[in-house]
Amino acid sequence: MQEEHLSALVISGRYAHGEAYVPTRWSATEWLTGMNIPSATVVVTHDKVAFWTDTATREHLSILLADVNVELLTDEVAGTPTVSEWIGRELANIQRAEVGIDGMQNTATTVEDLVIGLRNAGGITLRTNVDLWQRIWKDRPVVADSAVTMLPPTETEVSVTERLAQVRHALRIKHADGMLVSSAGNIAWVLNIDPACVYEQKTLDAYLLIDAQKTTLYIRKETLAAEVLASLAESGVVIDDYGHVRKGLQNYFEYNILMDPDETSYTLYHSAMREIVCTSSPIPVLRRGGEVKDDLLENASSVATAPQQEPAKPKYVYQPKRPSGCLEALGWMLVLIGGIMIGLGIFGFFVESGNDAEDTEDSELVTEPVDSLVTADSTLVVQDETTAVEDTVVDTPFETFVIDSITGDTTWVEDDTDMSWNQPYRESARSAVAYGIAILLILFGLVPFVPGMVILLVYYQNKKRYKKWCKEQGLIP
Repeated sequence: MQEEHLSALVISGRYAHGEAYVPTRWSATEWLTGMNIPSATVVVTHDKVAFWTDTATREHLSILLADVNVELLTDEVAGTPTVSEWIGRELANIQRAEVGIDGMQNTATTVEDLVIGLRNAGGITLRTNVDLWQRIWKDRPVVADSAVTMLPPTETEVSVTERLAQVRHALRIKHADGMLVSSAGNIAWVLNIDPACVYEQKTLDAYLLIDAQKTTLYIRKETLAAEVLASLAESGVVIDDYGHVRKGLQNYFEYNILMDPDETSYTLYHSAMREIVCTSSPIPVLRRGGEVKDDLLENASSVATAPQQEPAKPKYVYQPKRPSGCLEALGWMLVLIGGIMIGLGIFGFFVESGNDAEDTEDSELVTEPVDSLVTADSTLVVQDETTAVEDTVVDTPFETFVIDSITGDTTWVEDDTDMSWNQPYRESARSAVAYGIAILLILFGLVPFVPGMVILLVYYQNKKRYKKWCKEQGLIP
């Protein structure tokens, strides 16, 4: 905690996959205390420890921990401070205090309630990227690696394909294009996995990502036998590594995704890059054989039937995704790169246009004999002391000749500008190359500039919508 500059650490006995039991890997409270207290919440400061348990466990712990500086609390007793209230009281004299919690193990509801509570307790910062157990729990068990078995066809009512179709139909009713399933029991029901793997052997650590077309199971592949892999493949289920679930959420391409905040961990809940449909999972209703209902209609009817003086506040369904600062930085970087390239192209275009005008003026061919020379149309008039003779001027791409009208003699007239015969063509080629480079700079500048503008437009729209939602929920004063 000192290395991480934490003033307090919240340790929850909850399971990352939403079931009542807690496998050994996730039982940090058991490792810390040496006692199996799955429902306990422990808060550790630098000089104090507090337990929140039920009444029965509290009486038992009061005997075991009689000589230990531990404060035993229970929500069943009136006046018991909440976790955030207790932390606010203990850290009242600490400036810029920070509290840590494992966002991967605790649900979105738990963490967000704690965020609001700590803000009200004095503006205490909560960090969710804290997993101290990776450092100090040297023999921490790995994610469940025991074999996962499927129910035999004789014991299954419907196939996995039909179950997935039921889930997708329920998602359409809830206005969602897909969902993340974290509960081990719900995953087992959808994929016809033997319930013993969940409730007896406690070996199903997995996530199931369902979208409109594809279903991905994130699990340790070592736990699946060849026949299980073949069966899931026939049902269109793709297998990916357990640790890739966050990447899968970031690559999720549907418009929105349903996430149950009481089932999904806080870290995964905020890893999705799409709009979140924040509501309860439809799978428990399907498991009971119930009918999935439209949350929007349910909330609207509850508001209409509520007493006028105490209007019912429906649970929000659509939660805008908190915009990422990395997205804004990417947008500005693309706009800056594209803007510089476009600016250079436009600048080069105008500079070359000015050079062309100067070259045109400087490259006019002037021929003057030694005596007196006047050019009119295509004739050259040479005047001497006694006669005025008109001679014909012939201009070719190579040189200029004067043809004497009397003798027929041909005389080459030297140009005062000393311009070689092919210089106009070299100037034209140079101008063409310069214009081509300028146009290419503008075109290639548009390639990053346009996507950058689109990214910034989407970012600031999402930021505006997110701030509006936070104000409606009371998260921003």
